[in-house]
Amino acid sequence: MAGQARDSSEPTASHTSASEGSADQVGVLAPLFRRARQADEFEYACTLLRVRGLEASGWDPLEESNQLVQDLVGAMDDRSMSPRFRMRLLLFLYCHITEMNDLYAIPANLLRVCAGDRYVTSPFEAGLSAGSKAANVPGTKAKRVVEMATAVGFPDIANAYDYFLINRVRNAFYHSAYTLTADSFNITSGPGVTIDRVTSQSVPFSWLLPRVEAAVNLSLQLVDTLVHERRTYTANRLIMGRMGANDEAIPVELVGGEQGLLGFQSPSSQ
Repeated sequence: MAGQARDSSEPTASHTSASEGSADQVGVLAPLFRRARQADEFEYACTLLRVRGLEASGWDPLEESNQLVQDLVGAMDDRSMSPRFRMRLLLFLYCHITEMNDLYAIPANLLRVCAGDRYVTSPFEAGLSAGSKAANVPGTKAKRVVEMATAVGFPDIANAYDYFLINRVRNAFYHSAYTLTADSFNITSGPGVTIDRVTSQSVPFSWLLPRVEAAVNLSLQLVDTLVHERRTYTANRLIMGRMGANDEAIPVELVGGEQGLLGFQSPSSQ
């Protein structure tokens, strides 16, 4: 209602958009895409396609998740929405985004390509790196991305994935073990969050929101870059790919067109 005073118990934090959030997270993925393409374009193309074998249309969870992100970010532009409801939507969006497997798997495969390895459908399986166990949950997937990014020389990506994931907030939200105040996310049961060496059940929005916004922006950036890079393939392109016996590099034709990269095939006869 116009002219109504804000309840002092309402959260004061703003919502996020693709252009907001932690400035040092913006554009962090673009250099990784560029280097992976230079390292091995065929494995890079497999990563862009997220090759999973034969699949009917309507079965891509990344499309659905990205649409949800776009819808909720758009909905939060409604200035008639109460600050508390906006905060709940933002936290719901954060928890959904941090569960997205592709948020971790796509960068992991790009990092593999940069390291000279091949694209794999499940980059977090046990044994893909020395002594590694399977990474099955967001926390272990993020840790694996941090390790891979550090090893390949992408400290900005390592910092980004070390920054945004706050599991104790996610768990409290999922299990309805939290309350909101004007200034904080309070964990009512379960372990608190350690900030500046002090563990507390009360997590200030001033500390939490930049991390939540970084996750939202990173997911938007990932999909935008993926779509952009696929669209650069406006025509078929002949490259070398490790498709022969014993990973021998042989000619492979990437199939491109108005819709961008669609797949690959044996080279057309001239």
